[in-house]
Amino acid sequence: MVAARRRFLERGYYDPLSDALNELATRHLREGAAAGAGAREPAILDAGCGEGYYLGRLRRALLADGGSGEARCCGVDVSKEAVRAAARRYPECAFAVADINRRLPLPDAACAVLLDIFAPRNPDEFRRTLAPDGLLLVVIPGPDHLREVRATFRLLAIEEEKERRVIERLAGRFAPLATRALDYDITLDPEALRDLVAMTPNAWHLPPEARAATGGADTLRTRASFRILPFRPLPDAAP
Repeated sequence: MVAARRRFLERGYYDPLSDALNELATRHLREGAAAGAGAREPAILDAGCGEGYYLGRLRRALLADGGSGEARCCGVDVSKEAVRAAARRYPECAFAVADINRRLPLPDAACAVLLDIFAPRNPDEFRRTLAPDGLLLVVIPGPDHLREVRATFRLLAIEEEKERRVIERLAGRFAPLATRALDYDITLDPEALRDLVAMTPNAWHLPPEARAATGGADTLRTRASFRILPFRPLPDAAP
């Protein structure tokens, strides 16, 4: 799964999503630096970082941006294999094996930006580790995400009203800001289709005949659909 994820992402299919996250995070840090917020070097946490693709690209974007200041980039994931792959590819970032559903290995209010990209969410720990003026960026699939791929290979369906459920789960700890919708078409060749299926939980749920079908698939055009949900911590929610 880790190898498939790296191959798929490095072909650029989700670069527009990464670029949108980089823009939001960089702007937030730039505004904080201009205001002189925080005496310490800010930290960015990617909770559920996988093999580090989004965090690695964000660090490069920060280095290219002249006004966002320095930031420590950290990632945690429950998969030892993913963390090893991330640490080898992005040695300038810090990675640790940790379960998002438990206590995170960071001090209170350490993070200026916290990323949660297709990962579980822990409202209490996210609030504890995020600075009072921090930014939480949650990414979920849009309703039409990979619709053609899901129909062709009988993949897991997108949870109904997922955006509302995420906002409700974070309520009491975070206030939602304006959601950003990101939708665009991608064309997947057979190799990309195999990697796409193999890098997700679908790989564990597909029957053998469906898994075999991905190996002989033709090129398929589908829709990439994401929702970026920004949140600010609620002042009265501090532990």
